Amino acid sequence: MVALQGPRAVGSRRFDEFQHVPEILDAIKATLNRDLRPGRFVLTGSTRYDSLPRVAQSLTGRPHLLTVWPFSQGGARGKPRDVRGTTDGRSPQARLVATIAHASGGVASAAAAVNLKPNTAESHLKLLEAVFLLYRLPAWGTTLRRRAASSPKLHVLDSGMAVHMLGLTTDRLARLDAVSLSEFGHLLETFCVGEVRKQLSWQEERFGVGHWRTHDGQEVDLVVERGDGRVAVSR
Repeated sequence: MVALQGPRAVGSRRFDEFQHVPEILDAIKATLNRDLRPGRFVLTGSTRYDSLPRVAQSLTGRPHLLTVWPFSQGGARGKPRDVRGTTDGRSPQARLVATIAHASGGVASAAAAVNLKPNTAESHLKLLEAVFLLYRLPAWGTTLRRRAASSPKLHVLDSGMAVHMLGLTTDRLARLDAVSLSEFGHLLETFCVGEVRKQLSWQEERFGVGHWRTHDGQEVDLVVERGDGRVAVSR
C-alpha cells in the first residue's frame, strides 16, 4: 500500500513501513497545515491504510491511496519468486490461509474447517487482509436473482504462498490423483483471479469485479463489469 500526498514531486520525502511509527503522522499533518503543496511525502507500508484507525484519522482527506499488488506474470517476466512462510503453521491465521488455499470459499466454510466460531474467524481474517495475505472477492449480481449468494469469496493474495502452505510439489501434482488435481484447480482459480485484478488495478477505466454463485451450485469464478454495464466472465 502506498499513501501519497498528491502526485509525487522531485525531492519528496519517503517513509517506509510508516505504520510502525504512527507519531510521524502528527508531524506531517502539522507541516501540511502550514503548506499544502502536494507530492512532498510518500508513505509506504505493508498494512492496509484503512485498518489503522489512528493513521486514517491523522490525515483525513489528505492522502491519495494506491494499493501495490505483488508482481503479475507480465511484471515478473518469468523471473523466479522467493516465497517463505512467515507464520507458525499451527496458528489460527496460518490454518485459515492453508484452508483457503485448499478451497477458496466464504467465512463460514473457512471457520468450520479450522473449528473456529465465525466471529473469531472473522477477526483473524481481518488481520490477514490488513497485512495483504488474503482478499475478499465480493459477490456479483445479487440483485439479479434471489437464489444468488451474497457472501464474498476468500482468496490467498499470493498463489506462490498458497502452494507453500499446501506443500505442493511438481512430483505430487504429477501423480494426477483426484486430491492433487482438486488442489491444483483451486490454485489455478486463485492465480487467474489475482492476475486479472492486478491488470485491472492500473487501467484508467474503473472496473467492478466479483464472483457469481447460486445456492444450488451454479458458479462463475470471476465477473468483470465495465462502467457501461458490459461484463466478461471466467468459469
